[in-house]
Amino acid sequence: MRWNNKNQAIIVNGDSGAGKTYSARHLLQYLATIESFSEKEIHTLEDRICSTNPILESFGNAKTIRNSNSSRFGKLMQLNYSKGKLATGQIKSYLLEQTRVSSQATGERNFHIFYQVVSGLSQSEKESLCLNRSFKIISSEPTEDDAQNFYETRQAFFELGFSDSDFKSVLGILAILLNLGNVGFSLNEIWNVKEDEEEWVTVCKLAGVDAASLANCLTVRKISAGTLDKRAGVIFSPCETEAECISRRDCLMRLIYSTLFCWLIDQLNKKLSGVTGDSFIGILDVYGFESLFKNSLEQLCINYANERLQFFFLQNFLKFQKLSLMDEGVEIIDTGTMNNDAVINILDGPSSVFGVLNEECRMKRYPTETLVVERIKKAIKQALVESSQKQQPKYEDIYEFKVQHYAGEVTYSAVGILEKNSDQVPVEMVSLLSHSKNGLLRKLFKDDPKLSPSSKSGRKHTVLAKFKKSVDDLLSMLENCEVHYIRCVKPHESMNPGPVDPVYLMRKLKECGVTDTVRLSSLGLPVRITFDEFFGRFKCLTNVPCADHREFSQLLIDLLIKSNASINLSQIQIGKKRIFMSDQVYEYLETMRIGIRRNAVRKIWCSWCSYKLKRRIKAALIIQRCWKEYITLKKEMAAIKIQAAYRSYKCRCTYKKIIGAVIFLQRHTKQMIIRRKEEAEKRSSQMQDSLLEDSLCLTSIPTTYTGDYTDSSGIVSPIGSDLEDFVSVRKRTSATESLTDKVERNSFKAVAIVSPFRESLSPNKKNETGKTELQSLDDSRIEASTFSSVYNITYLAEAKEFLKGLHWKRGILSVRRIPEIAVVFLLSKKCLNFAENLPQSERPRGLLDILD
Repeated sequence: MRWNNKNQAIIVNGDSGAGKTYSARHLLQYLATIESFSEKEIHTLEDRICSTNPILESFGNAKTIRNSNSSRFGKLMQLNYSKGKLATGQIKSYLLEQTRVSSQATGERNFHIFYQVVSGLSQSEKESLCLNRSFKIISSEPTEDDAQNFYETRQAFFELGFSDSDFKSVLGILAILLNLGNVGFSLNEIWNVKEDEEEWVTVCKLAGVDAASLANCLTVRKISAGTLDKRAGVIFSPCETEAECISRRDCLMRLIYSTLFCWLIDQLNKKLSGVTGDSFIGILDVYGFESLFKNSLEQLCINYANERLQFFFLQNFLKFQKLSLMDEGVEIIDTGTMNNDAVINILDGPSSVFGVLNEECRMKRYPTETLVVERIKKAIKQALVESSQKQQPKYEDIYEFKVQHYAGEVTYSAVGILEKNSDQVPVEMVSLLSHSKNGLLRKLFKDDPKLSPSSKSGRKHTVLAKFKKSVDDLLSMLENCEVHYIRCVKPHESMNPGPVDPVYLMRKLKECGVTDTVRLSSLGLPVRITFDEFFGRFKCLTNVPCADHREFSQLLIDLLIKSNASINLSQIQIGKKRIFMSDQVYEYLETMRIGIRRNAVRKIWCSWCSYKLKRRIKAALIIQRCWKEYITLKKEMAAIKIQAAYRSYKCRCTYKKIIGAVIFLQRHTKQMIIRRKEEAEKRSSQMQDSLLEDSLCLTSIPTTYTGDYTDSSGIVSPIGSDLEDFVSVRKRTSATESLTDKVERNSFKAVAIVSPFRESLSPNKKNETGKTELQSLDDSRIEASTFSSVYNITYLAEAKEFLKGLHWKRGILSVRRIPEIAVVFLLSKKCLNFAENLPQSERPRGLLDILD
């Protein structure tokens, strides 16, 4: 489809029970899987398409004597694609076997959904739907698989988006059918419904209709004269037999179930709707060819559809292939007659089975079944004569007729075939159900225009006419598609597993045309290639230049025939547009082509390996050069770092030497200063001691004093107004502490002591400014006893000790020696090399800072 943008169709065909439904299911799953392989979303279109299978199989499949899961309807699953992506899905159904709802053959079952409902519902759900009893339309007991399948069916409804109320409504319709099958009739002057039965009450309750109106529809026939638009009259006729009442009841059951099935198909198509596609892939799962013990109208339609599909296969594949070979001018071997036109003419022709049955249904009479069979046999005989076939089938029963199909002879029974073909639905039933109180039941019959009482169609078409039209539409659709075929064949006739029956298998393969297909494909040169494709694929086998592709093909074929004796013209031929060859010749050409391509690949590989090796060598050289440059640069950086470290080391050594010299100088300078200081103090002490020993007299101490003293806290305070206050300081000290120690402890820095010596002391000298100056100890003398009495000093030793720590200079008495000279420090680089390297706050301010 993506290559040629053409619609595709896959026809799954074969006998009943050969595995068509199973194959179609896997085809659908495969197409959905490859479409959603990269998708991770849940509930996508692909998931919904796969979820339709459980629903369709539950409502449309049943068990037969040939198959446990036989499709009782035809199905076309159409996958619409838009721009190569799956866009929508659509389901088309053909000929649902409605009669199975009311009756089944011996050994067969009803549709799967009835058994699933009975076995899968819970006890409370069964009680709400009145399903706690046995039902006549269920011919056998449900199995455990039915309960599991019901769970899958319910899950499929929810995955497709059906609500819980919708699913319960569908279960209500099925409950109506199950209970309606148990409704009986009794004769009381006229036939009437057994209204006292529980099933009848349940049906009226679930259907939401009036019991009297429903009973009237089942037991009274309404006969209308004239057309639908102009009724001449209406006659009500009660049913004369119980069989007529049962027939009307079964007709109502078939009508409800078929309408429900069509509604489900419409709802599924709505769930799968989406963007309109530009191409599609159709999977056709049709009924398999059937030949049962009793064959009726359903088997006639099924086998007719298989005949039409077989004719389509023969015409569009085998016969078309044969004609295409002849048009190309290629000689082929005759494969025999491949035609089933005669069977199709018997079934559907000017004088055919379908024609007789449709004509009898349209006539206003009630013919006997023997008359219908006679007319059918006559039509079959005439069709055989027209097809130049003289062999006539032998009949054993007056109610049967035989048709020789492509898959074998089938005997059909004419009993009840006209009633099934006419498919007469009483108008009063449709009108009653369209006004039902059951929401889904009312919707089923109101929304369908074909069932509307006011419809002008009036359901005039028979079942055969409608089925033939649907088959014609299907084949016209297939003609516009590229068709692919899947043939399902059983290994033996029975349903049990076992060995393969070769005779049966070969007969089936021959009947469905598989053997003719294989023979034509093998003997008719199956490999067919156009000249352009042949040139594009095998031009590497020769170097001879040819402008025309046909000329190249002829030249290459001549070379092959000359070079290989096993190849001749019967195995390879040139047509008008294509080249035809056998598998052996094609394989030989492919072998030569592969050998040449391998040699070319080997050369390309060698060249590529050489190119890669050269690139690797070149890359290795570049890496080596870059590495050497890197190593050299690294060595240079290392040498620079070593030089910097060595220079730093030398500077540190020089710095340490200078610091060591400075420290050495400081140490010796401190020692010298300390020695000098100690010597000076020693000399001063000796001098004071000598003075005290000679004379303790102060002759010219002034009567007043000025000055401040500073205590240990750094606060400057004036000393008292006279010397007595100063002496009183001594009295306030402890008895064990001398006055000198007290003065030293309070750190007197500058004290000018002037004591008022009244009469005994001489007047003070005045300087040029008029200020009084203290006389030195050399000029003033005072006796120790006088000093002691004046200053209230008891002991002479204490006076000596007090005067020992005093120093005199320019009339100033202090506890420290006043420096004789001023010291100026020069902090230039010539004096101290390291001074400029220190911060401003850490630079020395004087000699003591340097000594420290």
